[in-house]
Order: sequence, then structure tokens, then C-alpha cells
Amino acid sequence: MYICAALPYEINEFHTPSCRVICWRFMHQVIVTVFVGWLSVLRFNRFQDVLYKKSDIFSVGMDSMGYGLLLLIHLIVYCENTWKSLYYIEIFNNFEMILQKFQLNLKFKLNISRLHLYTVVLYSMLALNITITFFVIYLRYIKSLNAIRLLLAQYSEFILKLKLTEYALFLVIIIVIQLHLNVFTKHYVRHTIPRLKCMPEGREQDEILHVIGILQDIHYLLISNVNNLEHYFAWSLPMLILKMFSEIVLTSYWIYFSVDFKINLYFQLYGYSVIVLHIIIVFVISCLCSKCEKLDAEFSNIFHMTKHERYNPFLNALLKEMSLQIFHQKIRFTAGGFIDVNYKLFGKFLFATVCYVVILIQFHMSV
Repeated sequence: MYICAALPYEINEFHTPSCRVICWRFMHQVIVTVFVGWLSVLRFNRFQDVLYKKSDIFSVGMDSMGYGLLLLIHLIVYCENTWKSLYYIEIFNNFEMILQKFQLNLKFKLNISRLHLYTVVLYSMLALNITITFFVIYLRYIKSLNAIRLLLAQYSEFILKLKLTEYALFLVIIIVIQLHLNVFTKHYVRHTIPRLKCMPEGREQDEILHVIGILQDIHYLLISNVNNLEHYFAWSLPMLILKMFSEIVLTSYWIYFSVDFKINLYFQLYGYSVIVLHIIIVFVISCLCSKCEKLDAEFSNIFHMTKHERYNPFLNALLKEMSLQIFHQKIRFTAGGFIDVNYKLFGKFLFATVCYVVILIQFHMSV
């Protein structure tokens, strides 16, 4: 797992690393850089021989940019996994605290069947892409050493897709928690609280205050995890979106001109599968982020639009305080703060892709 540094160094902010550890990290980064660079050069030479004319400087430049971006993103993912490991631990700790509050404090059991379904779908998409890639390599390069080189290169692509799948799984966990939080809150606020026809006192008042406080804590932990996710993926997510955008554009450009070079049909099918897979990945991530934002808005509306006893100042104050907290702490996903990740991102992604493909084709025809 050299490429993505699957064995990241856990950075402890309370201890300064020794000189030996710093030297080892530097050597590890150099090895990662050389290894990924070697894979990129091999793939670049192969595609240059098969697909391009030697005098086609424009196409060679586009190809160099694509694989140079691959090298850069792997270094970013490596550094992110290494230097931001504390956020990763904090994310899991917050999820564990939320689970305990549901089970121990609210006596509400989470149904994780939906989580299993989403997980299977995400990993099935990833497995489908790997299967198609290996099938193409098997048909074309099984009798040559290029098969090993291409397998290593595709392994580097697989690591990046695995990083996006990891981000999507975190989003799925947030969605599942938010769904259960909305169900419990809707039932409690709209059915349990209105049964109290007078000012709650004593035990009833303490119970309501306790439950509302737990709901506030769960929502705060969700907001904290969203912020931790944004910090943990602040470097890799915008670069991965940029890489998918550039790969769709370049692959579409290659497919358009592959007819003149009589490229094998399997390569064209592989190109189509790459384009479709990247579009699906962007759509899934945008859909999950938008779903989280929608569920958070529904959670806020439960308190804001609840029909409760107007003459009960205690309930009014609690619900108003909770509504204000949720109003000022909204769930919002961004790619490193550069762009919001939701349905708008998917629309902009498709529009920009089509525009740049047309620009590249027109520019190449004019050269």
C-alpha cells in the first residue's frame, strides 16, 4: 500500500517526532513520489505509442497533464492520511458517542439495515469498475509484461476511488443517524409533549429538559463530525473532483479521435465505462450531501412548526432555543471551502465537462 500510504503515521500533537522518525517519513515520501511517477511515465509512454502521433504536441501535453495530476493527488492523499489522522479518530469517537446517546439515554435502537444497503451499493460500484478494468487488461496484455505495469497503475486509480468511497460511507452514516433523529424528534415533540396540558413541573419538567438536551447534544455531535469531515478531506476532495473532471474531459477527447487511429473496441468500451463511473460517483456524492442538508432542514422544521400549547412558556422557551441553535448550525458540505457539494455541483460539473470537451475538440481541429 505504498501509493496512498495505507500505514499513515499518527501525529501526536503533544510529542515532537524524533530525527529518526522525520528522516523515515521523508524517505517514505520520496519512495511514494518515485513509484507513482514511474507508473505515470509507463502509462504515458504506452498511450503515446498507441493513441497519438509523435508530432501531436497538443495531445501529448493533455496526456502529461492528466498523469501529472495523478501523481500530485497521490501525494496529497498521502500527506492527508498522515498528518490529519487525529480527525479520523475524532470522527469515529463522535459516532460512538451518538450511538450511546441513542441507546442508553433515549432508549432508541438504530436500524442499520439501510446503512448495510448503501454500503453494498457503493462497494459494488467500485468492484464493477475494477472488474471492467481487469477484463480489458486480461484481453489485451495478459501475454506481456505490460499487464503488471497496468495493474499497478490501475491500483493507483483504485486507491483514489477508495478514498471517495470512504467519504461517501461517512455521508451515509450521517444520513442514517439523521433519519433516526428526525423520527424520534417528530414523535416526541408532536405526540409526547402535547399530552401535557399544563405547566410541567417536577419529574415531567426534568424529563423534557433532559430529552431536549440530549437532542441538542446529538445534533451538535453531527455538526462537529461534518466539520471534521470537511477538515479531513479538505485537501483530497477538491483535487479528486478536479481529477474526475479532467479525466472525463480527456477520455471523451480520446474517444472522439480514436476512430482515426482504429483503436480496439475494448479500449473504447473501457473509456465509456470510465466516463460513466466518474459521473455516477459525482452524482452519488452530490446526492448524499444534498440528502444530509435536506434532513437537517426537516429536523429544524420539526421544532419551528410544532403545534404545541401556546400558554406553556416552558415548552415555548425550550423549542425556541432548540430551533435557534439548529438555525445557526446548519449541515453544509464543501470541497475544501472552494465549492458547495450538493446537487448544484453535479449540474456545474456536467455543464463544465461538455464545454471543455467542445473547446478541446475545436482547438485541436484548428491546430
